[in-house]
Amino acid sequence: MPHNPTLSALKRTVTTSFGSVCLGSLLVALLQTFRAILRGIRNKTGSFAAAILDCILGLVENLFQYFNRYAYTQVAIYGKTYCRAAKDTWELVKSHGVEAIINDNLIGGVLSMGALLGGIMTGVLGGVLGHFFLAEYWISTAVVGFLIGSTFVLLTMEVIDSGVCTIFVSFAMDPDTLRRNDPELYQKFRERYGQYESMWI
Repeated sequence: MPHNPTLSALKRTVTTSFGSVCLGSLLVALLQTFRAILRGIRNKTGSFAAAILDCILGLVENLFQYFNRYAYTQVAIYGKTYCRAAKDTWELVKSHGVEAIINDNLIGGVLSMGALLGGIMTGVLGGVLGHFFLAEYWISTAVVGFLIGSTFVLLTMEVIDSGVCTIFVSFAMDPDTLRRNDPELYQKFRERYGQYESMWI
């Protein structure tokens, strides 16, 4: 284990991997720009073709953002260029696409529920404090407490989401490393995902 892996990752992100991060972001930004132009055309002319293209570009944009998540993970782990990470991510999605979707759906639901519960707890606390100190604004303090709580919990959960994505990519791309470094954890993974062993890259 490196002494400070987070600092090392930050250093690599803003130096050698900065171009990869920018390229992936640029592709998404270009799609969003084209969508904004199409929305303007659609609103002015009511064009049916523009509405269909906007819908298609929306799907492509969502796919890009989903795809970028795994590509950025490979850039962060292995220090690959964006193009190489994109190619390897495509192979990963082809061989493990169903697992990735299930993984995202399960994790996304759990993290959203955590954010909702955090928001409810801080909303109740804000409402109670507002009732005692600002009686006429207790509903407003409850709503503000809910928004602040859910936002902070959601931001914290992003770390967990990134960690799960990293474990998934690492195990799918190179299960032998886990076997060498932590045989016990590898065995647990193999028991759970043994039926996919032939698809491991």
